[in-house]
Amino acid sequence: MTSSSPAATPGATARADLGDPFDTPFDAVLFDLDGTLVDSTAVVSRSWLRWAEAEQVDPQRLLGFHGVPAAAIVAALVEPSRVTAAVARIDQIELADTEGVVPLPGAVEALAALPAGRAAIATSCGLDLARVRIGAAGLDVPDVLVTADQVERGKPAPEPYLLAAERLGVDPTRCLVVEDAPSGLASARAAGCTTLAVATTTARDELEADLVVTDLSEVRLEAGPDGVHVRLARLAQMSERTTGHSADAAEARAVSEAPTAGHEIVVRHDVTVELVRAAAQDADVLFAARVSTKGESSLEDVDGDASRSTGLINYLMRDRHGSPFEHNSMTFYVQAPIFVFREFMRHRMASYNEESGRYRELRPVFYVPGPQRRLVQQGKPGAYEFVEGTSEQHTLVDTETRAVCEAAYASYQRMLEAGVAREVARIVLPLTIYSSMYVTVNARSLMNFLSLRTKRDDAHFPSYPQREIEMCAEQMETAWQRLMPLTHAAFEKNGRVAP
Repeated sequence: MTSSSPAATPGATARADLGDPFDTPFDAVLFDLDGTLVDSTAVVSRSWLRWAEAEQVDPQRLLGFHGVPAAAIVAALVEPSRVTAAVARIDQIELADTEGVVPLPGAVEALAALPAGRAAIATSCGLDLARVRIGAAGLDVPDVLVTADQVERGKPAPEPYLLAAERLGVDPTRCLVVEDAPSGLASARAAGCTTLAVATTTARDELEADLVVTDLSEVRLEAGPDGVHVRLARLAQMSERTTGHSADAAEARAVSEAPTAGHEIVVRHDVTVELVRAAAQDADVLFAARVSTKGESSLEDVDGDASRSTGLINYLMRDRHGSPFEHNSMTFYVQAPIFVFREFMRHRMASYNEESGRYRELRPVFYVPGPQRRLVQQGKPGAYEFVEGTSEQHTLVDTETRAVCEAAYASYQRMLEAGVAREVARIVLPLTIYSSMYVTVNARSLMNFLSLRTKRDDAHFPSYPQREIEMCAEQMETAWQRLMPLTHAAFEKNGRVAP
């Protein structure tokens, strides 16, 4: 690999001291499973919280084990005499719960792009659980599937990826590993593999990898006679529209250096949500609540063991004593089309700071509904649903939206070139153009947002959010759940009603 750094693109960052994987074809791609190919965050959290309650383990002790095999987690948390039974318990709980297990963006396409002998999965799950989750997500199982029960030492040891490479018959130093967890990345590095991290479950600054992207939708895997090439998906799209053919890394970088020089647009089907700063834990609810009865003695609860007070948290949630849930803070960075931000602003429970089209030239990045977006509304106001559109409707939406965006951005550019001020030129741009903003909330205000902007069958009050803002809400909820698992569990238990 060379020492040049990958092309700079929103949502993709690289460590400057490492080589550029785009310049190197790989013999195979080795994938982690949970958090990389499938979104199992909700079911994993539910399962381990149930296990912790049954085993009388403080849920806070579960933090820091992401990507570690279940047997190793259990061994670290219970007495040696209880390990076998406790491992059997978590296996039973996880195998029985697949609700909410779905493929992550780009996972289906990534696996489909790789021919036989070029892909493997190496996971910290056992074989039965891996097959259950792969099946629940509707993914195809590659020829090689390495699970925790097939190696003596799991991640962060190198054995899972070494075994995957061995079974494929390739040199591990010629493999790319795709991971979401620090322990998995450590395993890959120890095996001598190049690393691609997806920031689906872990903050970017905690991911030590050759390249970091939001998820697999931001890269494109292309298999050729010399191996598997990895390219940034948006640069590939831009290059193909410009040149009519796939370009190598140098061509892609050239395109990215001046993305707004012409009138070419970049199309996305997703949103980006990153937790950039947080001061939030379950104990925050407790000291805030107890000051009413304990006064200065409540200071003893500031860093207390929240697991001993799940009943109090549930009581506060159930009886809607809301103010104790306000003594915390979370700041999210969000990239989404402007029409999503207009819906955000309806919620007067957050602090917002948004990118300004008065002070910078807006990039030609536009949202176009992807093939998974349901297009047809059925039912009456207050009781409706969206169903799949026809292929003709999807083609119409895609074609018409792209045409409007291209024409509008061309007009915007012409006015800028003529010396028209940005604040005037921007008025022709459609609401589907992407913007970015910071959103700061506390747990109470976030629950208010989630109760309205997510659709859940078990919610006490039905909600019918637009799918695009629901995509933001889902990612925000995942981050909050990791920070305050007991508060989140109480929110769920009480019908997802904000206190």
